Amino acid sequence: MVEKELELEAFKQDSTDLEMEFEKEISRLEAVNKELRAKNEKYKFDIEELKDKYQKAQLKAGEDLQSIERELQF
Repeated sequence: MVEKELELEAFKQDSTDLEMEFEKEISRLEAVNKELRAKNEKYKFDIEELKDKYQKAQLKAGEDLQSIERELQF
């Protein structure tokens, strides 16, 4: 009977230790996940900003080309 109680106590301690380990790992992974989500949002913003700059550059290039074509016609 004593042996079974010792085994039970050892099992309980191992379970508690494992639970604490899992809790730490969950906290760590949640922090990593939060950081990655923040980076993802920043990258989404950067992409939109670059798209806007690209469209403006395309528009400007088209306007410059038209201007040069007009100059060449005269």
